[in-house]
Amino acid sequence: MSTIPPYTYSKLDKAKQEIRLLSLQPSPSLDEPIRITITHVPFIVDDRELPARPKLDEVRRNLPYGWAACETLEGRLLFGHYHSGQNKWMSTWKCPEGQTELLPYLHDAPNETCEPAFEALSYTWGSNAKIERAYVLNEARIASDDITTEATPCLRLDITENLADALRHLRYDNRPRMLWVDAISINQDDVSERSEQVLRMKDLYKHVDRVLVWLGPSSEDSSLALCILEYIGKQLEISLDMDLFPAPGAIEDSWHRPEYALTYNAEVWDSLYDLISRPWFNRLWVTQEIHLTNSQAIIQCGNVNVLWYFFRRGVQCLYSKPHGVPEHLSARLKDIINLCIPSLDLTLGDLLQRYHDRECMDPRDRVYGLLGLASPSSTRNVTPDYSLSTLEAYKSVFLGHASQSRRLELLDLADSNNPLQEWPSWVPDWSTLLKPEDDLCFGFCASVDSPACWNYSDPGILKVVGVQIGTILHRLAVAGGISDLLSDTRPENKNLQYPTGENILDVYTRVRFRNIINETVHGDNSEITLTKARRLMLENSNDTVKNIHFTRYLEETSERWIIRTSERYIGMAPRESKIGKLVKHLRLGIMYFQ
Repeated sequence: MSTIPPYTYSKLDKAKQEIRLLSLQPSPSLDEPIRITITHVPFIVDDRELPARPKLDEVRRNLPYGWAACETLEGRLLFGHYHSGQNKWMSTWKCPEGQTELLPYLHDAPNETCEPAFEALSYTWGSNAKIERAYVLNEARIASDDITTEATPCLRLDITENLADALRHLRYDNRPRMLWVDAISINQDDVSERSEQVLRMKDLYKHVDRVLVWLGPSSEDSSLALCILEYIGKQLEISLDMDLFPAPGAIEDSWHRPEYALTYNAEVWDSLYDLISRPWFNRLWVTQEIHLTNSQAIIQCGNVNVLWYFFRRGVQCLYSKPHGVPEHLSARLKDIINLCIPSLDLTLGDLLQRYHDRECMDPRDRVYGLLGLASPSSTRNVTPDYSLSTLEAYKSVFLGHASQSRRLELLDLADSNNPLQEWPSWVPDWSTLLKPEDDLCFGFCASVDSPACWNYSDPGILKVVGVQIGTILHRLAVAGGISDLLSDTRPENKNLQYPTGENILDVYTRVRFRNIINETVHGDNSEITLTKARRLMLENSNDTVKNIHFTRYLEETSERWIIRTSERYIGMAPRESKIGKLVKHLRLGIMYFQ
């Protein structure tokens, strides 16, 4: 039995906005015990306004003829023009001559750091089956080498094996390292503190000096995979619209093009698959941790690390390739691509749909773990509360979201066939995975901005006002096209009118593309205009859609039905919708098929 007493948490001072930081003590050896000190420090975010930056549209209007500009994922402004002499697109961070007023765009978007400076760890907790020990020292005892006897007072703190591996690899040889680590910095046995600190995690990861992603100990090929992704990532830049461009000074200036196949051997492809199949990529909490960070974040495996900036670009480059990447790796890239594309300020419903397959130990974290990414307009009335049961927590989230947004879009996630008798049919069970055919189509909004009309009363009754607008007469799988469903949508009849007066083919095209279509062309060949989308529908081919967003939209709707109602309207419906069932508009911005 150990004679070293356990570490006991003291309360954080809410008035001072305190957090706990651990100072990881140095050691040149992986074999030495883990020694830390734990301190309480105020964490106060500086809310002062940042200097105004030029708007992108204004920048583009003032560019010299033949130049273009886009904003990258990190907020930098990338310029480019076509070089006829070299017959290729040239990118640069430098402003075109005469555009010196654009200098504020030439650096990463400002990230206001807070004092004291510290880093935050993003990792997978791992199994509790094997527990290791860290030693918490008093400041006066840091210099002591002997921490295993009563002669040197210290306290023991049990941590998981994966966290122990991370701390051993991340500690410096000759100086302490200041860290925030959720398993240590939050008293996991204090329900009230957990609820309060989860609310602060958005500010913490947004303003921390740097996020450290720990993938685990090195393997035979992990260093190869990291170096390959870093090299690929250095060859391209990505705009906020998810378009790929050659990076300034790129050695491989064609790799950004989706049709350009990369010719790596099987060893490289397998190393990449093994690396991105590690548990970190499946965890839910890492989603907001990596999306909120700045461009200084690193991703580390063993002793090798690379900037997340290049890592994510390497992943996105491979994901964009329709040819050359092995099938098993392409499938895995599809599973993790949402970690690499922007997810800030989405609605809570969008986030719950996008990350429904992520893993977490506590089912309440299915929602709480995404609040830091959601737009304030959809979460202002949603507060983490670990004192509630899973059902009560989900009910609270639903009602809080509905009262703030004045919409009931989360009903689209509810399953009226939930086997639990005490579970109301209108409360989504986010602890279960969505079926692929149940992916949401939040792009559709039947009532535009009209507020929902609803009322809640105990013990769990939700009353909603709506109107019946028709019944389903015909249905066809989305992947099957439209000519077999509606005779008047065949190409030779494509000019026939819809009940609203619109062209039927145009209506179907908007439904199929979830209305994510540009009305006009802005000079970007990757944009999906109505004309281009209509052509894709007639050709019944999605292979030419390279933009990551549009590819995902088409994939997400591929398992749904295209339906025609008794009033000759067409739309997209869940797979469980049957012919003869009612189509209802519930005054909440969505359609219901019953």
